[in-house]
Amino acid sequence: MLRLIYGNTNTYFLQGTCGSILIDTDYAGTMPAFYKELKKNNMTIAVILDNGECFVGDLEPIEYLRAYEKNQDLEKDWKMIMSYNPKVIHYAHVNEKYFL
Repeated sequence: MLRLIYGNTNTYFLQGTCGSILIDTDYAGTMPAFYKELKKNNMTIAVILDNGECFVGDLEPIEYLRAYEKNQDLEKDWKMIMSYNPKVIHYAHVNEKYFL
């Protein structure tokens, strides 16, 4: 378990063998501090459901991956996500992508 602290909020990252979960114990209120703490710990968050739906938030769309060819972390994130064979990817700011 990794404890992330931002402001007076404790957040816990529990890593499992098939996935992980992030538990926030309070209303964030200071999202920039939360994002900074995630970055400091070299963490990204994606939620992948058993039904194949995947929520990736602000992760750069997979279609843009070639534009970031030197960004190994981004490529690693997408390889991990795609290893779950998602059926649909929901982004924060662009339309969802469906896989047949």
